[in-house]
Amino acid sequence: LLSEISRALKEKISLKKTIDRLSRNLKNFDNKDFKSQNIEILKGLV
Repeated sequence: LLSEISRALKEKISLKKTIDRLSRNLKNFDNKDFKSQNIEILKGLV
């Protein structure tokens, strides 16, 4: 899945580096942060 996303991004760096970056960021992902960001977006719509 990460390799498909990496290809779709068409970045000017190696596919492996893009996959590594996405993987690293995914490991750092916190569902709480995601919810918080969505709440802020929704506040702007109200």
